[in-house]
Amino acid sequence: MRRLSFGVSVLLTTTLLLAPLAAQTASRETRDEFMARARTQVEANLRLQPNTNKAKNVILFIGDGMGVATITAARILDGQQKKSAFGGEENVLSFEKFPYLAHSKTYQANQQVSDSAPTMTSIVTGSKANDGMLSVDPKVLSNDDFTGGADPANRLETILEQAEKRGMWTGVVSTARVTHATPGACYAHTPNRDWESDADLSADAAAAGFPDIAR
Repeated sequence: MRRLSFGVSVLLTTTLLLAPLAAQTASRETRDEFMARARTQVEANLRLQPNTNKAKNVILFIGDGMGVATITAARILDGQQKKSAFGGEENVLSFEKFPYLAHSKTYQANQQVSDSAPTMTSIVTGSKANDGMLSVDPKVLSNDDFTGGADPANRLETILEQAEKRGMWTGVVSTARVTHATPGACYAHTPNRDWESDADLSADAAAAGFPDIAR
């Protein structure tokens, strides 16, 4: 009975919240306003000219956790905080103003839902990896397999390492621990994203002298 009452109250609350929103819809962006804004965007796209200059520096920004749903919510909230007359959905975030945008997908070698370690590995090496592994070949199957992780043949070369081979400077800036999975995949090669320090290594890995991520 309590569950039924809770369900009814949620339904009623939701209905009350949606009612004023539905009433506002009629006074939001008109057809002519929308068409004019869309036309302006199309015309701007047609004026784009490819930049064929040689890049001097490359900065790769990673917004960890910024999936489609999160970005959509942020776009709307930002627009509402700016007191948008149209509800916020038409707002454009700063990075959405870049001249070229694309949507990409990734997944793990052994799972559908990827964590930060194999996701970042895909970005900086171009190869899939297994759950919890940093820039290590997906044929390494266990997070405790430090021998497989130590094998040079199983190291996935990152774009930072490729740049350094060409004499370029590289660096990693992070708002998380620099040994955390997303920044760690740029420079570390380990089957276990949690081996951030000597204290985190398994007994066998520590005894074998396997390097932690910080090293």
